[in-house]
Amino acid sequence: MSATKARKEIRKLANSSSNWRLPAMMLAHPRVPSGLDEADVAKAWPSHKSDYRMLGIDSSNEVAAPDKQYSFGEESRAFRQLSDAANQSDFNDGPFGEKIIHTDKAIKRALAFEDSIANLDTLFREEIRETVIEGSRKEQIARDAATVINVDRQRGDHPRGPDDEFAPKVGEGAAIEDKAGRHDTVEWNTTKFGRGMAATDELLNQSLVDVIAQNMEHLGRQAENALNRQFITALVEGAGDTVDASAEDNRGVAAINEAIHQVELNDFMPDSVVQHPTFTKTLFDTAENNALIPFAQEFGDDEGIRDRVAFPLLGLEGFRASNGMLDPDSDSTWDYTANDETGGVVYDRDNVGIYLFRDVEMKEYEDPIRDLEGINVRMESDVVLQQPDSAVAIDYGTA
Repeated sequence: MSATKARKEIRKLANSSSNWRLPAMMLAHPRVPSGLDEADVAKAWPSHKSDYRMLGIDSSNEVAAPDKQYSFGEESRAFRQLSDAANQSDFNDGPFGEKIIHTDKAIKRALAFEDSIANLDTLFREEIRETVIEGSRKEQIARDAATVINVDRQRGDHPRGPDDEFAPKVGEGAAIEDKAGRHDTVEWNTTKFGRGMAATDELLNQSLVDVIAQNMEHLGRQAENALNRQFITALVEGAGDTVDASAEDNRGVAAINEAIHQVELNDFMPDSVVQHPTFTKTLFDTAENNALIPFAQEFGDDEGIRDRVAFPLLGLEGFRASNGMLDPDSDSTWDYTANDETGGVVYDRDNVGIYLFRDVEMKEYEDPIRDLEGINVRMESDVVLQQPDSAVAIDYGTA
């Protein structure tokens, strides 16, 4: 009967949009009075195609997918710990000496093992990490809207391309001038961000395992939004030119068009635009001139209008940012309701660098099985607009 109850609980969790494995494993946690133990959850845990269909698990979700696998180094503590519970035949050889095992087969065996709490420790860590990363992906803006550069130090500089985009003429037989080493440089200096959470006694006592998992996911969202804030701040503060959209017929599409014009006059090729929510409203608001809705039929269909998405517009890929994304200590303003407020930036994506020293990661803690109160997430990054003239800000108007 307890296995039936466990199966019902897993089914409810599996029909959410988040990582169902973490809260489902928590059902067997010693501090969660769910009425289920490790053996009950092990019997209900899916491992065959029919199990996934019965539980209604979304196979298109990368984190929740039935074909998910774990990968461990053969000499790692995690592999040694898990191999006590699993059969050697469950593992396949992976690249770089790693051992790969089907995720749900590993969890099922770990739960059923006589020392399951100790052996489940490593899988809890994996699923907490996956949950945090999934949360960060839901807020991913800057990574898509800029160029990520992985760095191995917290600060430094590197040569950047010159703002002269044209190679000079070279006479027949003449030496080609080598400007290597004589470019100016761009400097980065990363900032560390972090946030922790605690699974309160109230949540544990009420067996609210999905809420605990959502809070862990939110840590990843907060870390990713810290990067998004750096990105927006770098663009708004660093844009080399500004479009004054104070004239009523300059509000939406016309303002983007003029910003494209200004970037191209600087001999850069803009390919992206990032927008404040109020600027996006202006683009779709029929009360404004240049709104997109009257031109829906010219796009061939109205999907972009109905879904209110920033589809490619005037050759640009659009990205939407939230109202509070600008650094609160900035002297600039991210809005689109009054003069001197920036509502969007048109830019060349190749010239916006994300310097990533430490990606979103879960800081190590002692014992996730017996103590859920030590979960911390951190990241360390910087964002630099390498060529200011490759970006133009769109202001509501000028005072």
